[in-house]
Amino acid sequence: ISTRFLFPSKIGAPGLAHLTSAVLTKGTQHHNSQELAGLVENAGAQLGYETATDYLLLSLKCLAEDFKALFTLCLEILTEANFPEDQVSLEKNVTLQGIRAQRERAFSVAYSQFREHLYGPKHPYGYSTLGTEETVTAFQSQDLATYHQNAFNLDRMVVSLCGGVSRSEER
Repeated sequence: ISTRFLFPSKIGAPGLAHLTSAVLTKGTQHHNSQELAGLVENAGAQLGYETATDYLLLSLKCLAEDFKALFTLCLEILTEANFPEDQVSLEKNVTLQGIRAQRERAFSVAYSQFREHLYGPKHPYGYSTLGTEETVTAFQSQDLATYHQNAFNLDRMVVSLCGGVSRSEER
């Protein structure tokens, strides 16, 4: 079963949505990152995220027999993420490496300059979703928690399901 949880993106400092999404699956009030990874991997499932200028996405792919438990786990991740400092630090480093790598690719540099000139540096389309070294370095766990609270609002969530799910299970 393929499940997607889609949220309209909220405007924030460059890179905040990306970093929040990257750390989203790294801990909740009930599970740390290793426990979450174990629950997903033991089911042979895939859990991922995607951040774009206009949306945030959490995706799950799993077998039908694991769907209920993993769907519940996704809801826990979406509502009770706790953004542990060690995981925030780790993902900040990964993101900073990604930003530096973008600067080494000619196409990425050209596309970045095109976006900035077309939209301006303050418009969300004017910069990479990864953010800048300055913004990413400055983010703290509380910044992510605040963004999460505002952006991952279940009232604005769109859920799509594809696969062996009955109408009763969808509800």
